[in-house]
Amino acid sequence: MLHRPGRELERLTPTNKDELLFDDVLWVKRARQEHDAFTYTLRGRGVAVLHLEDLLAETLEDPAVCASLVAKTIAHAELGRRLGERVYDWLYRLPPAEVAAALIGGVSFSDLPFSSSGLIVQTARPDDFVIAPLPNHLFTRDTSAWIYSGLTINTMAK
Repeated sequence: MLHRPGRELERLTPTNKDELLFDDVLWVKRARQEHDAFTYTLRGRGVAVLHLEDLLAETLEDPAVCASLVAKTIAHAELGRRLGERVYDWLYRLPPAEVAAALIGGVSFSDLPFSSSGLIVQTARPDDFVIAPLPNHLFTRDTSAWIYSGLTINTMAK
């Protein structure tokens, strides 16, 4: 299972990299080239390559799963009731692939397709995150551990 570098890495800046648990800002174009070469090499050796974002999008095709995951993500983001409901309504109505891209790549206030007048919105900068990106998904090997027939899913901060 791999994750192709995307919007989540484009959102890394010198000022937010530490908060997002990254050592430095990456050259995203080069990271994508290296990822594509690695994927090509794996497939050339007969390895079935699955992409995390595609698997997430497939999972989000189940409306109950999508509703639950979007609701839990928004609850974790601590947006408040009114803004949280509006973000939920917007995200939940997107196609599953776009929801997956937003959950991994993050959502900034400037990405929102609606305006809001709450205190959170009024005090946020356009590049502040409504939903923080997950740049560490680049390292898919670190997010889980398989032990016999069991699985642990690990928080990247831990």
